Amino acid sequence: MDNKELTAIKGIVKYSAKTGNFYRNESDSPAKLVTKNKHALIALRKADFHNMYSAWKIAIYMSHGYWPDEGDTCEYVDGDAKNLSLNNLRVIHFGDDETTVMDYCIDNQLEYRHVSIKMRKEKRIRRSVGGMSYWFYKKADFARQCKDLKQINFEQVKKPSIGKRKNTHIMEFLRTHTIVPKRWEMTLC
Repeated sequence: MDNKELTAIKGIVKYSAKTGNFYRNESDSPAKLVTKNKHALIALRKADFHNMYSAWKIAIYMSHGYWPDEGDTCEYVDGDAKNLSLNNLRVIHFGDDETTVMDYCIDNQLEYRHVSIKMRKEKRIRRSVGGMSYWFYKKADFARQCKDLKQINFEQVKKPSIGKRKNTHIMEFLRTHTIVPKRWEMTLC
């Protein structure tokens, strides 16, 4: 997020930390919120500026003066995503003590399906990283839930050979048989 965008946001919208409402600067009319997934978005338009931003990120910027990082997410204290008052917003920063199920499986040589089943009831945090959405868990929760799982030796895992055998059959058939199209089939080309 560059300074030009941040100053444009301050010039377009005002935020009330008590009520959690957003207002347009020119007319003091409430800004419309668009709900997408869990978070509300605000469409900001000016002559040369048009973009959509997370309402909670604008609220944090307007009240604390910094723009949350891409990996940061917001937790609503009362569980209501429409309540954007400052005391209802808790910013959760991306940390080294979090990881995804897939990354934990790769690091510890565990099977994904077993780890996924063990972690189903654990508290998780949804983060947007590079435009994709992922579920993150605490590493301590992984250690507690997955301590009894056995590691996999990837060299001993056999790959299925059915596809290769099938392809060899087809190639052998094509070598031994000549396929000549009939006259009416040639006109379809």
